[in-house]
Amino acid sequence: MEGDWRSVPRLLEEWKGLPAAPRSVTQPLWERFSAARSAFDKTRRHHFASLDAQRAEALGAKEALVAEAEALATSTDWNATAATFRTLMERWKAAPRGARPDEQRLWGKFKGAQDAFFAARSAAFNERDAAQSQNVAAKLALLEEAEAINVDSDWKAARKQLRGIQERWEAAGQVPRADRDKLEARLHKVEDAIRRAQDNEHRRTDPEKSARASATVELLRASVTDLEAQAAKASDPKKAAELQAAADGRRELLAAAEAALADFQA
Repeated sequence: MEGDWRSVPRLLEEWKGLPAAPRSVTQPLWERFSAARSAFDKTRRHHFASLDAQRAEALGAKEALVAEAEALATSTDWNATAATFRTLMERWKAAPRGARPDEQRLWGKFKGAQDAFFAARSAAFNERDAAQSQNVAAKLALLEEAEAINVDSDWKAARKQLRGIQERWEAAGQVPRADRDKLEARLHKVEDAIRRAQDNEHRRTDPEKSARASATVELLRASVTDLEAQAAKASDPKKAAELQAAADGRRELLAAAEAALADFQA
């Protein structure tokens, strides 16, 4: 646009430098030339007015984003503010571009606010991790104590011991995120072992389950005895073999039932 605009004055000078001609010839040509100049000038003014409006809109949008960023620069709500800054960056990229000097000036202010926040967040996280790293040693000592608990001998005593360790675990404070999951996983293993010991004892001491297991053993024993007696009396070898195979199958079930009953009687 600017290159075309600069050519218009040159064309006018060339027009003026042309040899004189009768008015009857030059007047219609001048009118056409003048109309073209006017049309171009109107288009040019409209173009630059539109461009100025776009730049003003871009300037307003970017100034608003800078104001939001600067308001957040001192926030200590680290996670929420970091997410907000990511949203602001997306809005910055989507906003229209303004004049280069304005863009550079506003971007410097926007990035300065963003950098100030993230630098403060990094410093806070580093300070927190340094403080929390001192808690790792305390929790490692508690884990050694928890893992030494004799779970199988008395699950109630084991649970009482673990409860005391858990209270001291909470009092020891937070640890860095990189260590947290690994430490807690070891403590959960002790908790699970105590829970299994509790469940096993409940299962062994449940009178209804014990009675059902005893009844099952008696039924299977009677079934094995009956099938073996029928096999011994059978005159048909094929029938005798079938009865003995059935007895052998019931004997396997009997062995499993007797093992289950032994758990209840332990």
